[in-house]
Amino acid sequence: MRTALSRQADAGRVVPETDARVRLLICAIGDEHYAADVASLRFVLPADQVVPLPDGTYRVCAAVAFRGHRVPVIRLHDLFGVRYRGDGGVGRVLVTTAGRWPVGLLVDSVERVREVRPAAIHPVPERVTMLEGGYFRGYVVDGERLLLVLDEAHLAAMDEVALFYRNAR
Repeated sequence: MRTALSRQADAGRVVPETDARVRLLICAIGDEHYAADVASLRFVLPADQVVPLPDGTYRVCAAVAFRGHRVPVIRLHDLFGVRYRGDGGVGRVLVTTAGRWPVGLLVDSVERVREVRPAAIHPVPERVTMLEGGYFRGYVVDGERLLLVLDEAHLAAMDEVALFYRNAR
């Protein structure tokens, strides 16, 4: 039995999936809130196991033990130039496999999960942030605030992450 959707597709029309949703994990970094796509996240770990790496070699990376391996952790507060507020047990490491290897993203706290339609994620206009635009895949409106949506694959492709894995061999 053919559905109306397949008949419309056969007619050459693109039919948007009105029920499609993107689940975003809202997290804090410094005084600001950001979002990460839940689909790219594998685990959320407490930040108390994060250990520093040698000074001078790594500017924004640390490490965490994960499933018997050391995994690089991008200290997003250092990358974004803000003060870390995740002390007291609220800091979290979002482990993503969006890139070639697992990478952790250190955030100050995790707030909640929010579902949005894909069209609700808008491109980041130039000059909205002083940060490199590639760190974000877009923004969403959350009440009266804008949330920049992290681009986990771009973050996982950072030079320091590649250096970490080269040095781990």
